[in-house]
Amino acid sequence: MGGKAQKIALYALLKAGIKQPIKVYEESAREYEELKRQGVDFICPGERGYPDVLTKRLTNLPYLFFRGSLRLLRRQRVAVVGSRDASEWSLKYAYLLAQALAEKGVNIVSGHARGIDTQAHLGALESKRGATTIVLAEGISHFKPRGELKERKGWEKRTLVLSQFKPSERWSAPNAMVRNRLICALADAVIVVEAGPERDESGKMSGAFNAGKTALELKVPLFVVVYGGQLPLNDGSSPPKLPEGNRQLIKRGAISLEGSPKEAAREVLECIRKKREGRRTKSEEHQKAPSPREETRPLPLSAASEGEIETDALNKGMTQ
Repeated sequence: MGGKAQKIALYALLKAGIKQPIKVYEESAREYEELKRQGVDFICPGERGYPDVLTKRLTNLPYLFFRGSLRLLRRQRVAVVGSRDASEWSLKYAYLLAQALAEKGVNIVSGHARGIDTQAHLGALESKRGATTIVLAEGISHFKPRGELKERKGWEKRTLVLSQFKPSERWSAPNAMVRNRLICALADAVIVVEAGPERDESGKMSGAFNAGKTALELKVPLFVVVYGGQLPLNDGSSPPKLPEGNRQLIKRGAISLEGSPKEAAREVLECIRKKREGRRTKSEEHQKAPSPREETRPLPLSAASEGEIETDALNKGMTQ
């Protein structure tokens, strides 16, 4: 082997106590080249271009694998999340809300599940100015865009795909909870459209509720859509009963988000503007959850990172 970069890499492996460093280096080089062929790259904490917002909000900083342009994260970012088994009303509301935000240049951040996540991404791309960020709960090598997304012309140029897990790692409930933390940390505000109760009758956690709770913990402005007969959408449909998870999150300090999707988008953006100007916002008046602090260090490339997962949640699983 030759070259300064290779020698430094081998020396780093030796310092880390890796046996057979040349073999490990060569295997890693082959895997990296395969990722590059897939259009994937990665960035480490401390490296130029790493999202500044994560260094301000997270104590364990993750390595990030990505497809697309990280420059999309320079835009205002709003997370739109909710149940994968949401009502038709919620799906339509999420789509129109994401579209309204995207028309103002906002990057919509969400997961990759069916339901609210997918509708949020589609709504964002409906706008000519729209951009969206898909945050995965599995390794990026498993990413396959949903059919509806692939049908959108030019979607790849306006979509950033992120994963903090090893490229080959499979989806799991613990991964999804860690992923929710990344979604919230990236966002200037989080909107929960529809969430089940914190735990259902079988004891499984709601992923959307977990995301809302995480936003409160990180002190990210959290908005929860309030359903009511006074909010018919363009098709004249009326919303169903307010979901229990929405009700619980509001009791914990989330801001009730009322009005049409366009009115809701204006309220959220006004909150972000006030926060950036250093003015007191509704979210600061509502949110009371403490933000835990610990020594800052890179987050290992594993599904179950210390300090990030509730032990009982791992045993009982999670739903969205």
